[in-house]
Parts: sequence; C-alpha cells; structure tokens
Amino acid sequence: MFASPFELQSIHIYPIKSLGGFSVNSAQALHKGLEYDRRWLLVDENGHFLTQRAWPIMATFKVELEKEHLLVTNTQADPQSIRIPLLETLGAKYWVKVWENELWAEEVNPALSQWFANVLNFPCRLVKMTDVSQRQVPERETTNGEPVSFADAYPYLVAGVASLADLNQRLEVSVPMNRFRPNLVFTGGTPFEEEILKAFKIGNATFKMSHPCSRCKMITTDQATGEIIGKEPLKTLATYRTQDNKVLFGMNALLIQEGLITVGDIVKF
Repeated sequence: MFASPFELQSIHIYPIKSLGGFSVNSAQALHKGLEYDRRWLLVDENGHFLTQRAWPIMATFKVELEKEHLLVTNTQADPQSIRIPLLETLGAKYWVKVWENELWAEEVNPALSQWFANVLNFPCRLVKMTDVSQRQVPERETTNGEPVSFADAYPYLVAGVASLADLNQRLEVSVPMNRFRPNLVFTGGTPFEEEILKAFKIGNATFKMSHPCSRCKMITTDQATGEIIGKEPLKTLATYRTQDNKVLFGMNALLIQEGLITVGDIVKF
C-alpha cells in the first residue's frame, strides 16, 4: 500500500506548553496526549495562555524529565534552573483560557511563577492541568468527547521525515524537525504520505488521524535560541502546501486505545 514501511523514529514531549521539549525512547500514549505532554501552562494575569507566537523567548526554556521533577533551565535566569514537582501543586485554583476553552487549573507554586515572570519580564503564573480539568478536542472532530491537554486543539501531532526532507530541498537553509514541534516522527513512505493514513497502531496504542495541521509564524522561531529567522520555512511551505488559505505540515491525531509506544516500533495499519 505504501512506498516503504513506516517506523517510529522519535517521540517528543513538551511538558509546559510552548517551552522546550525532550525526546524519550518510550512513552505512555494516553487519551489526553503523551504522559506529561502539555500538562503545565504559563498564563498571564487574566488567565490567558502564553505561547511563542507572541513570546518567542519561551523557546529558550529547556525542559528535562527527572525521576520526580521537571528540570527547567534558562541561561538568562537567576538561578538558572528550577525543579517542578511532577505530582504536586499548592491547590490554588484559577480559571484559565486556551483558545476558546475555559477550564480550572491549579497553580504549582507562586515562587515558581515568579521565576518565570522574572525571565519573561512580565507577570505570569505556572499552572497545571489536574485530573478534574476537562477539555475536549474541537466539536467538529470529536466522536466520543475525546479529551486533550493544553495542546492547541489535538492530543498528538505526527510528522514524517520524508515530508521534512521534501521541504528542506526547497529551502536555501534547512530547518530541523523541532521547528514543527511534533510528538511522533515517522520514517518511511513518501513526502506527506502520512496524510492518507487513517487508523494505525504503534506498540500497544491505536491512533486515528484527524486532519493536516495548519502552521503559523511560530515555525519561523529557532527553537534553540528563541530568535525569529526571517520568514522561512513558512514562506516556502505556502508556495506548495496551502489549502483553504491554511499552510499545512504534519497531521493532528487522536488516540483510540492507550498503550506503550517505543522508538523503532513499526507502524501497523
């Protein structure tokens, strides 16, 4: 059916929305998204979510997973790193807004919020999605009220190595896959062949593709430095990947069956 077998090349988790992420060899695929993926969020004084779209400096926060904490590092901060407990919050609830969704979240710790505020140079709060926080994928896509984390709209973003190679051969300067912040990266197939996938299985988890992901100016931000690098790759993508006035790269996906996924797993259809 496909030009070559699909294989899971890498798994990426972004615990705090719009901050740096990390790669893992294996992960639990849950209905809300990968375990720990975008369960934390920075919000402004009004509870509105913050992202690199307005604050590209957010890319300079590097996040690592420790046994019981997230280690967040930023060379512009003093101290340069903090640890965020994976399981704890102080229990103070705040009403937060992510796009059209409003939901309750809990502040992790005012001292941690202040650390982020010092680096960003404006007031903000670090909150966490708890078990009672309810958010669903857009109604036009949901079939069973599927939940989602603080991700923009869908629990998973899938991208193919062949698709990135196709883009890079059109650019004067190649870009890495992290510009697109995918959760799952596949090898195999031809450019953008992932767009014709429907249901598929990786390890013990079963997924369902939704639709291509529309891209914004955020993909022009260097994820290592937080600098906006001209208009690429958005400008070139727009020349051949535009549909209904949306520039497309990668696929949004939902989860049908939870399970463990591991780098090297063959994607089964």
